[in-house]
Amino acid sequence: MNDTLQTALTILIYAVLLLGLIGLVAGTVLWVRFGRELGRERAQHVEEFRARRDAVEEPSKRHRGAGRFKL
Repeated sequence: MNDTLQTALTILIYAVLLLGLIGLVAGTVLWVRFGRELGRERAQHVEEFRARRDAVEEPSKRHRGAGRFKL
């Protein structure tokens, strides 16, 4: 193979690997950052849902088990 062609292919391969590594790091940083925010938001929605459910539903009916096995 031509030395110039081999050098160009080597540079291209390293450039693609470097871009992949940069993308992986950036994706991980964004996932951690926005994942925490989404986790907080979801936890808030769960708390609101439980508060609404507890206000509507009688506590005694909630802990009796699955509906199809009630006696």
